[in-house]
Amino acid sequence: MFAGKEKDAEEAPDLYIKSKDWEPPDAPAPCMQPLMNLEMELRHKNLGPVIMDRERYLDLSWRDHLSDRYTYQQLTQEEAKTSQNEAIEKLHYFFRNFDTKIGFDNTNFIKRMLQYNFTDSDSDDCGFPWMYLLAKIHKPKLKTHAIISYSGSLLEGLGRWVDKELKKITARLPYIAKDSKSIVVDLRAKRWPAATSIFTMDAVSMYTNIHLGHTLPIIMKFLTSHPKGLAIKKAANISVSALEHALELIMSYNLFKFGDCYFLQLAGTAMGASSN
Repeated sequence: MFAGKEKDAEEAPDLYIKSKDWEPPDAPAPCMQPLMNLEMELRHKNLGPVIMDRERYLDLSWRDHLSDRYTYQQLTQEEAKTSQNEAIEKLHYFFRNFDTKIGFDNTNFIKRMLQYNFTDSDSDDCGFPWMYLLAKIHKPKLKTHAIISYSGSLLEGLGRWVDKELKKITARLPYIAKDSKSIVVDLRAKRWPAATSIFTMDAVSMYTNIHLGHTLPIIMKFLTSHPKGLAIKKAANISVSALEHALELIMSYNLFKFGDCYFLQLAGTAMGASSN
């Protein structure tokens, strides 16, 4: 029951309080104390919320993700800030070299996001994405899916621009699978010869296996050498050099926090970045 229901409040005043009359308690109510060690998270595939013991949540974070030294490197706060400053320098380099190619509106948007989410903050931790988990409860053995939220981070604005540019490409490709359901619908809508075979595969940890050294040259080669890519580049007015620098910056400086710890993702791209 919230303030603003004036008519209902007049009829049943004991059920309503006005927001100006309410103040948050200094400490959790006794009945809430047992819940302080619980972590609320979402389930994978939008299956709803999960409540998990905080210690188990941390254990799963380490077991499933952060203990993988091939994918993640833990940093000190000083190391993380140094890497972040390098990313800032490269972001300004991007502005200096590509502002005319991507247009004033796009450049201004990225700069505004940088100032709003980073420069105007007094926090030492500003600009860092945060990692959280999704629980894969549909699996026989509980596993988790790591999400690195770029909302409010240093590279959020650049990531949004890259996302817009990549969608110009995917919108012009012959077929893009949106989700599992759409694939099934599309397959059933076709008439297949009796001898047709369909092969499927499941990518394990797909996002952390999208390696920059392989992915970036493939995208650039498609846009600069393939007839379809050349046509898309021209029709969508894509600046290949700007897109290349932006993708490299986002994928090379995937810094994030989990709790009070700092990490750098070494392999792949982050599930949660706008550019994905």
